[in-house]
Amino acid sequence: MYYVLSQEEYDKVLQDIRDAETAKKETIQRLCSQVCDILPIKDKYRPDDDPHPWGCILTEGPNCGYCDQCPVQDDCPSKDKNWSK
Repeated sequence: MYYVLSQEEYDKVLQDIRDAETAKKETIQRLCSQVCDILPIKDKYRPDDDPHPWGCILTEGPNCGYCDQCPVQDDCPSKDKNWSK
């Protein structure tokens, strides 16, 4: 069975797909930021310190402004990642 969509219906389907992708990306970003702000890690730059959260650069909180040791850096969808030199 085939269905023929009008251009308006087709555009609506495409917009619904884009909206769902955007919502999914926002949810993943929110969860990644929360993990980065809460999960304690061992800081390779200060190995004698106790584990502490790295802190997401996208949230207001304790962070150094870089994503170098972010525990979710491979999963984070942000395009604004910042790396030290």
